[in-house]
Amino acid sequence: NGDLCDVLLYKNNGPSVYNYFSQKSGLLVRSATETDLGEMGKNKVISDFSNYKVVQGLNYPHSIKQDMGMAVMEFEVKEVKWNSNLEDSVFKVE
Repeated sequence: NGDLCDVLLYKNNGPSVYNYFSQKSGLLVRSATETDLGEMGKNKVISDFSNYKVVQGLNYPHSIKQDMGMAVMEFEVKEVKWNSNLEDSVFKVE
């Protein structure tokens, strides 16, 4: 896509990550990585970022879609807080 600039990040101990940035806004719009699962083969994960809003002076994506091949998950960010004191109960999964 001519509107995107891609950046390949190599990791010493892990999969490489392809990040795609909008040339117009400079914002990250897609991240893709492929993980080796051994005998199960490789798994490609594509994350799309959109609906950026300014929060405390920083652009933050409020819509995130992750395609993991066999499953697709979509996230909508309701609120962004940095350095806030959170109780452990917030992370409890029911």
